[in-house]
Amino acid sequence: PSGEATPFNFLDIEGMNTQNATTNVFAIVITDFSAITTKTYTDAVVGDTFQGTISYYDGSDNQYNSVLASTPAVTITITEITSTYVAGTFSGTTATISTGETAVITNGSFKVKR
Repeated sequence: PSGEATPFNFLDIEGMNTQNATTNVFAIVITDFSAITTKTYTDAVVGDTFQGTISYYDGSDNQYNSVLASTPAVTITITEITSTYVAGTFSGTTATISTGETAVITNGSFKVKR
């Protein structure tokens, strides 16, 4: 019905060096109207959010996020989805909230438990 939010599907992959850490945290997020499947997701806008984002909080409490980069060029490719894991690759450019400094991420890969 009109006025109701459209449901999204999410895949949120996070890595940190200690549980509940607030620094040295890396995250990849996919948001899509369709079910998450084996394909390539980009930083294209879907609804009112970015389809693929990459973020990182470093040890000095700087937050880098692809949403802040002028040309993020995010690609997150899901290569496998099984009953036990999700695997894929990622790349893109992030920028800090505070200074706009950029960090380019290339040749990233993941294989995480479901």
